[in-house]
Amino acid sequence: LRERPLGVVPRRIYIKRFNPVSGCVESSGIFIGDHLVFVNGTPVGAGARWMGEGESPSLEEVYEMLCNKAFYPIGLTFARPQSKTSSRWTSQHDETFSDFEAETICVTCSSQSQLGCILDSLDNGDIVISDFSSVPGILHSALSKYEDNDGKYHVAIDSINGQFVPSYATKDMVMNALKRSWNNDRKVEIILCDDGRKEFV
Repeated sequence: LRERPLGVVPRRIYIKRFNPVSGCVESSGIFIGDHLVFVNGTPVGAGARWMGEGESPSLEEVYEMLCNKAFYPIGLTFARPQSKTSSRWTSQHDETFSDFEAETICVTCSSQSQLGCILDSLDNGDIVISDFSSVPGILHSALSKYEDNDGKYHVAIDSINGQFVPSYATKDMVMNALKRSWNNDRKVEIILCDDGRKEFV
């Protein structure tokens, strides 16, 4: 957040920038080294082997699926060998395992930009998670059209949970109010105003 100081006009609290967040794959509990086995029910990697489908789609073909807007909302099924302890930070790129030995986790995502994962292909054709990447948060994505060429946002916070932000409020007071609402209720309602256009967002 940033402040427009008191002067001729009242103090206003604006959004300064957004911090990136974990993608839906990582935030769903998927670890590095977990195997991608189904994409919208289509077997890939180890999933193709389990289903007797023969050759699995290549890594490039899997990425084409993930980049295809027609596939969204998308359902991804990951598998993790039960015999070893997985870690978010360590991979298990040398394992061949059966569906009877696997714990499966299903992840849904509304858009490719929210996935936040990097895939790799093993010598046996299995597709695994090799790394994670941060993604824009929901609010960041929703307000991207209000970002100017310098990366600044010209939208002010007008109210929080139905209470108008007073002119004496500082950015720290507003941030604390947002955190308090989120920590207590796991939700927060914000009304923003585009001061340049004089309209609510």
